[in-house]
Amino acid sequence: MSSRSRQGLLSLSLLSAISACGADQAPPQPDVVLIVMDTTRQDRIGPFSEEDIPAPFFEKLAAQSVLFENAWTASSWTAPSSATIHTGLYPQRHGLLQCLWAQVGPPPEGAKVQDVLAKVDLVAMPSDVQTLGEHLAQAGYRGIGVAANPNICEELGFARGFESFTLENDVGTEELISRFHAAESKEESGRPLFAYFHLNDPHAPYQRHEEHCPHQGDGS
Repeated sequence: MSSRSRQGLLSLSLLSAISACGADQAPPQPDVVLIVMDTTRQDRIGPFSEEDIPAPFFEKLAAQSVLFENAWTASSWTAPSSATIHTGLYPQRHGLLQCLWAQVGPPPEGAKVQDVLAKVDLVAMPSDVQTLGEHLAQAGYRGIGVAANPNICEELGFARGFESFTLENDVGTEELISRFHAAESKEESGRPLFAYFHLNDPHAPYQRHEEHCPHQGDGS
């Protein structure tokens, strides 16, 4: 199908949706949830794996969704590849070419991320590069973001467009979700929600969840 044909079908779909809601009533805005599982291998997730790896939630979600079986990252580093997710641009265009530690060097043991960031000038996404958070904020969304990877920091531009953005270095998913709910309870209701979760459990330091991988009890 040509690009022009796809655009035509999209226009017809939008017109149909608007007509169904009435001439002077815009269609309702759905909540948007973006979940990034940092450094997770595709072939270790049920719907994509050729092995018998139980993942009931993902399998149910895949059965009810549009599933993209072929995808490639824009970079091998968290910051550039995540910036591509948030902008739809290649790293050479969004400008965030290096991860955090490539810019500041290895952090001292036990140092807090914010203390390290306060001492350096980072090369972030330029302000004229619009992020997904900014785009949705302009559309009336309230953005709440929580991240556990220090690369996903305000200083590199990832908090732009969010009304609440929390970075907690290397905390587990359960703790991150708790931070999200705490922020959500403070936000006004009545507007569509853009929720962004950047989970870091599979990343180093690896946090093992024995109940989810009993078939690998030998630690391999």
